Amino acid sequence: MVLFMSWPMVSIVWVNYNSMRVMSVVLRSLKSILELDYPEYEIVVVDNNSVDGSFDRIKEFIGSLDEASRSKVKLLRLTVNKGYAGGVTEGFRVRDRGSRYVIAMNNDVVVVPETLKTLVEIAELGERVGAVNCVLLNYERPSVIDSAGGILNELLTPGSLFSGWSIDEYKVKKPYPTSFADGPLVLYNVKAVLEANNGLEILYDPWIIAYYDDVLLSLKLWNKGYKCLSCPKVVGWHGRSLTFKRLSTTALYLNTRNRVVLNEIANSRFKVLIRTLMIKRVLRYPKVNLARALTLGLRLGSSMRRSGLKLNLYKAPLALVSKKEGLEALLGSLGSVNARVKFRFEKRLLRSYS
Repeated sequence: MVLFMSWPMVSIVWVNYNSMRVMSVVLRSLKSILELDYPEYEIVVVDNNSVDGSFDRIKEFIGSLDEASRSKVKLLRLTVNKGYAGGVTEGFRVRDRGSRYVIAMNNDVVVVPETLKTLVEIAELGERVGAVNCVLLNYERPSVIDSAGGILNELLTPGSLFSGWSIDEYKVKKPYPTSFADGPLVLYNVKAVLEANNGLEILYDPWIIAYYDDVLLSLKLWNKGYKCLSCPKVVGWHGRSLTFKRLSTTALYLNTRNRVVLNEIANSRFKVLIRTLMIKRVLRYPKVNLARALTLGLRLGSSMRRSGLKLNLYKAPLALVSKKEGLEALLGSLGSVNARVKFRFEKRLLRSYS
């Protein structure tokens, strides 16, 4: 472990919304943050206008803390639900202005005491490190990896690296570059974020709400010359989708709209194919109104492109897709293509960083 004369200040933004049904995990998450072995940090608790009583329960928990612990916490309750991305940005705006780093953290992540020191040590490896992940295990299956960084392929399908792998199979020994910093627990360099967002006081783009928020910011960082790295140390457990079900119609709608937006502002070799795949998705789920998601995505992406936001995907370590695999995806084998491309990328990481 690297020892610093003075550890840099870190702001942890922790977002809650209607979490009463998993309150035991939520309070365990908060408790684990309060027990971090790190001298200079604050916790910005953002509630997205919860209506199920979870905000009151969290407020009660914070009120029961001793004075030293309470002094670490800022409590921010929004008047409307701005989604995870909007909630994180609101927390980012009220951060301690002395913070060199900010962490975006889900309320279903439980961390070990050494987490902050581990993340900061990787971030301090060089001034061009923009974002850092570490290994999170599955909350309900703690011998299985939930995420060890993010992977994006040329079809704009994001995934969590080594998700589903046994921790015993994970032989990586050194930090490695990732397409994006996977969202459940990310440490960002504040200076890099502000540069990536052209000086705007935002973390994630608030219009996103959820899905592709971490992808878009990471690609902006790569395009500004910053790296996204993952450290092979286990720092906690993630109860993936405990508070936001991935198979809901809302999730499908947002995923579709945001993938269309990214396709419009990025330069994938498969841009036309991706548009076709999204049209096929619209036809497959006629009850979800994905036609509106597609239309809004095209409009928003076009507007962002005209305003000057154009992303070069290939500045990030992207998982490449062959033309044959692109044809397979078009013919209906998108899931198997995504899985194969992801596994190929993971095996390459194992060879290079073990």
